[in-house]
Amino acid sequence: MAIAAKQANGSKGLLRHIVRNPLTYLTLHPIMEILNLREQTRAYKIWVRYLLWMMRKACSKRKKVIWMSAFVPVELAYAMDAVPILPEIIAALVSY
Repeated sequence: MAIAAKQANGSKGLLRHIVRNPLTYLTLHPIMEILNLREQTRAYKIWVRYLLWMMRKACSKRKKVIWMSAFVPVELAYAMDAVPILPEIIAALVSY
């Protein structure tokens, strides 16, 4: 039982490391470009690029991260030298 718990914690730690690593999103960019070659809507491609850029900046830990609504101007976050994370954009891309 203890071995299974250690393996579960180890896999969670690995996943956490992958998600928090900015190189993950840098690597995903060309992969998403290839996967989106057939996609005709330009807006979707822009959303994907923006999301990957936003996540890479947020995970680089060089700037503060602000979770904010899409109804709040992101310029406020940029004025505070922070990276805005917009959950609405993430949800829209996932649901597409």
